[in-house]
Amino acid sequence: QGCGGRVGSMQSGGGGGAALLWRCLARYNVARPAATLLVVCLILITAFVATCFTAKELLTAAPLCGGLLLLCVEVAYITLAYTYYALCRCSPGYSTDVADDPEVALVVPPSRVTFCHLCNTVKPLRAHHCSTCDRCVLAMDHHCIWVPQCIGKNNKKLFVLFLFYIVVAGTVSALAMATCLCLHFQGLYVLEPVRVGSLWILLAGYLGDTCGFLCFFMFNVGLIANNLTTLEFFALPKTLSHPFGKLQSRRFDHGLLHNFCDVFGCPSVRWLLPTPAVLSPQRTHNSFTAREEGRERQ
Repeated sequence: QGCGGRVGSMQSGGGGGAALLWRCLARYNVARPAATLLVVCLILITAFVATCFTAKELLTAAPLCGGLLLLCVEVAYITLAYTYYALCRCSPGYSTDVADDPEVALVVPPSRVTFCHLCNTVKPLRAHHCSTCDRCVLAMDHHCIWVPQCIGKNNKKLFVLFLFYIVVAGTVSALAMATCLCLHFQGLYVLEPVRVGSLWILLAGYLGDTCGFLCFFMFNVGLIANNLTTLEFFALPKTLSHPFGKLQSRRFDHGLLHNFCDVFGCPSVRWLLPTPAVLSPQRTHNSFTAREEGRERQ
């Protein structure tokens, strides 16, 4: 149950060296501000580079279209920064929240509640004890060293949106750089050879990073579509090796739309807004129960 930290390192892109650095920083209580400062600096640097290397060319050669493209770049990075801020501020949801909230506790069957002897609290189904946070997290996905906290029931939406807006920001930045190169090759704006080489290198870097985060984003979308967490996904080989393992691997699948609603809330424009998901007690119940139980209630 304390494997959240290890899986979180793999999911968040941190290898053995990153995990060791995280433990060293955590020992002196500087891990969280250090990780947050690093991510904020990366967002600011990528936004600054994308703007500085394209603003003059776009505004000079194509004032209207170039200005709109630059506006999209700035809006994308502002939205990305705010999404990260909201993600850092949002609690993943802990097992103590279920015990202290009567409305939520009523829809969680007592038969699905166990007790964690590590943090001395109730532990509903799908909750896991994070060895880094030293708390039981509801519907725990993984521990992200870059947030840095666990990704769970309450902040999974913000985490997925954070990945989505990274892809959007990288895409519009790469589009702005590609537009500058097109203007140069069409003779509408002459660039120095060094500038052209720099734009090619930056374009390749932005496209590579965007493709990597796009794969990561699609992986998380696939997990949501099947109502799986990262911990449950990595446990699939062990689950499928057991009798009736195939049924057990899809026991939380309530259907595509319901699975997304369990993470993002009721379908609306709020799905794309960087705000915490508004989950009803029934949605909370769905996160903790298997679909066989839902059929029995119907």
